[in-house]
Amino acid sequence: MKRNSRSSNKGRQQSTAGGSASARKTWFDDSTIALVAMAQDRALKAKVKGSKGGDDRKEARQRSSQLSTSSDTVGVSFAGAAFQADYFASKFTKRGQLVYTILHDVLSKSPHVLPPSETLAVASFGGGPGTDAAGIVWIQRELFPTSSVHCVLFDYETSWKRYVKTLDDLYGDAVSVSFAPCDVTHPLDTEPNRHVSEIETMDILLFCFVCHETSARQRNLQFYLDVATAAKVGALVILADVKTKSKECLEQVAIAMASVRRIQRLTLSKAPTAEAVVLRVEA
Repeated sequence: MKRNSRSSNKGRQQSTAGGSASARKTWFDDSTIALVAMAQDRALKAKVKGSKGGDDRKEARQRSSQLSTSSDTVGVSFAGAAFQADYFASKFTKRGQLVYTILHDVLSKSPHVLPPSETLAVASFGGGPGTDAAGIVWIQRELFPTSSVHCVLFDYETSWKRYVKTLDDLYGDAVSVSFAPCDVTHPLDTEPNRHVSEIETMDILLFCFVCHETSARQRNLQFYLDVATAAKVGALVILADVKTKSKECLEQVAIAMASVRRIQRLTLSKAPTAEAVVLRVEA
């Protein structure tokens, strides 16, 4: 009888997990459609007006193909609604699911790493499109259902701000979102980062596909040193980037952060689809 009970419980757990995965996929699919439609509408209007925002679709796809490659160390321009439509179509689900997978891996086996609280604050650097923060939506729903979350999208490309209201609607009542300009190639206390604030309040700091992408423009890693210095005790830092080619870059960032703060490196039980380093700021 006990064996049957265990089998029944396992079956229910698998069924629940399957249902959650299905709901998550549907949400990502629907959200992608909504964001692509919005960007395409903007591209069409810009083309009619003859403005700079009406970038050519072929040129936009060429730029998209350069993303997450070993040669993309100077950063591709993210301007233009046609490019942004293509970006949402190809990256929204992939990037969001990556963040979800990494955090779920860490938190499901070690929930004490990020104890539940009434509110959670998330900073997503280079996360202007909201693709990375999208993974937080499902972390909140599955692991922190009684918590509310606020995500700040920090990005060099300010035109991503136009999608904030749509993202806020898609993320649901429990997860809110805002945008602020940021340049990770400059120190935290310089003019380009004057709007970057409250780092010391952030529970999760995401650096997804930004470290390697901007590495050729980095004079040093001062921004990461500044963030590590300001981060609260217990904050989680997620570094993720293109597979293999970014590994050395992510290691350099992790080592730099550990040079100014006591940092614990957390292990993942399964390798994700990108290079990933998970850190926890210690006292």
